[in-house]
Amino acid sequence: MSSGDIDNNLIGEDRWLQVLREHPWLRDLRKPAGMSHAYDIPYLGGISTNMGTIYYDRHMPFVLRLSTGPCNITDFWWRHELFEAMLVLRLGFKYADAHEYANRAEFYGVREMGHNWIEYNRAIDKHVKTIEHESVLTVPPDLALYPYQDDPKTLAAIMRSMR
Repeated sequence: MSSGDIDNNLIGEDRWLQVLREHPWLRDLRKPAGMSHAYDIPYLGGISTNMGTIYYDRHMPFVLRLSTGPCNITDFWWRHELFEAMLVLRLGFKYADAHEYANRAEFYGVREMGHNWIEYNRAIDKHVKTIEHESVLTVPPDLALYPYQDDPKTLAAIMRSMR
């Protein structure tokens, strides 16, 4: 979600399974050791350039209150960020396509935890940070910038805060 964009599009399950067949190592991704909640992260989440740290926006609560109970986003949000980064940085996917695949990875995490995807997305969408509504004051110096390449306003704000 984040974790990268503000849409909830899921890649079709057939295309998801095809990518996993072609790149079976994607099934074995492990949660990065680093997690930070100390920065302003447009689109709520991001990843470091070395893929070792997942960044959550400092205003984003780690636990969402859903009808199915508390939903701790750190249990599965990292999957979105890491899967997306692997597709873009290692396999050369375009960000928009990688984001849809990452949404599918996140979807399975949400479902595995017993939550409803639609309700989860509605809860997340309430927190999405856009440049029109909030300032980006501080970002990590190693934030991967590929999600913002097609959003010049957001990219410019990030670059200003990195100086």
